[in-house]
Amino acid sequence: MLNNRLLVFDRSLTSAREMSVAVDGGLNGPVSLWYDKSRGRLYVGEYDGRRVIIIDHLKDFTAAQA
Repeated sequence: MLNNRLLVFDRSLTSAREMSVAVDGGLNGPVSLWYDKSRGRLYVGEYDGRRVIIIDHLKDFTAAQA
């Protein structure tokens, strides 16, 4: 089943939360991710949507959570 969503897991991989992505038509077949930590950008490649979505000013989710 295709659910067209992104999940962010905690460091221990014991819990996850859905990442909200506001794009026209929503996500459509996300298949690849690239996180550019130096720029704070997440690139999401879609298969069905045939586009690359760039999320700017992303909070660093690799940092330890308090």
